[in-house]
Amino acid sequence: MHTQPTIRKVFEGVATRHEMYRMFNRHRGEPAYFAGEASHLFAGEWFEIAEREHDYMLELLPPLWMRAEMFALREFMTDDVTSIFFSLFIDGRKRFFHGYCDLSEKGSAERMRDAIIARESRPKKTMTREERIDHIWSSTLEDYRGYAGERWGEHLRGQRGPVLKLLDQLTDAEILAQLPVHLRYPPTQSRREEDVMTDYHFPPVVQPSIPAADMTPLERLVLGLAFDAEGENEGIYFHSWCGPSDIVTLSVDDLRAALEASREYSESGIVKHVSALLARHDAEAGDDPPDDIGVDLTDSDAGFDRMFQDIVRRSATIDEIVVTTSFTCTKMRPDGFGGSVMLVTDKAIRYRSTANVLEEFWNETAKESSASQPSSSQETS
Repeated sequence: MHTQPTIRKVFEGVATRHEMYRMFNRHRGEPAYFAGEASHLFAGEWFEIAEREHDYMLELLPPLWMRAEMFALREFMTDDVTSIFFSLFIDGRKRFFHGYCDLSEKGSAERMRDAIIARESRPKKTMTREERIDHIWSSTLEDYRGYAGERWGEHLRGQRGPVLKLLDQLTDAEILAQLPVHLRYPPTQSRREEDVMTDYHFPPVVQPSIPAADMTPLERLVLGLAFDAEGENEGIYFHSWCGPSDIVTLSVDDLRAALEASREYSESGIVKHVSALLARHDAEAGDDPPDDIGVDLTDSDAGFDRMFQDIVRRSATIDEIVVTTSFTCTKMRPDGFGGSVMLVTDKAIRYRSTANVLEEFWNETAKESSASQPSSSQETS
């Protein structure tokens, strides 16, 4: 008897482009994937994306079919399962989603559309245990997750889990510890708009536009994934609508090619970081090495600030790079607004946030107040 796949949300929040591609392949290591029996893994999964990712996928290839609020990708993931991209009005706002549907099931796309609308309509729903587990799996880099194999009991083999811990065996406390802070606690169950879960964004702009000739191929590749990039000949303008990515995921072949084209820039921090990363990847590669690799940009030698400084040091046209960031919030929360500025020169990287400036104001006020008060000797005279 054939059963319809369970429709399920597998990522909380709006996925960036590199997160979207990672989730396209979130079952790559599953034994059934290699056995050609992966339809049940993908069918029914969905997550939210931004409008630009929806439009990018629409322009990538002619769709298999297109309807008023959805289109199907021409390339199938497995068997009859392919990507469906949705453009839906929910509570008066247009939002965009990706889902895997089994097209052999009549009406599968419509059922997924209805399920998404029901799940995302107000009042905001608390994440279920299954949704939290799926978010942890989707957010964990491939190097740090796996499937139970021969070292596990036969009844556990094939289940997912970080190393030495099966996801289904995590306690509620362990699940909370693995989630980002803003996803750990349920939203207030209220129909008021101000009580719906808040999203925090940190959109930066980078000035001036950076000449392509001043960047190594590796810097150009990694920065173009961490930020949105516009322009080419007159210089590349980097920015991001929600904040730069901490981790970028790309194919091993693309990363290796960019590294080889950048070898002459041996002083580059990102060249050193990626060289070590690929050396470790090659040393640990088994019979079936992963096609993709994640580059962690939170490393002190690989951050975008260090890359910008390397660019300034070798550039003949720019003396500094300024990164101005706005702290914004989808609700008027007192902790949701502010900003920061970073000045990158060949000698130093300087940073100040509005919180830093406010602290300096408080310190100055305290000093002024202390100086204006009479000393004990003046009081007794």
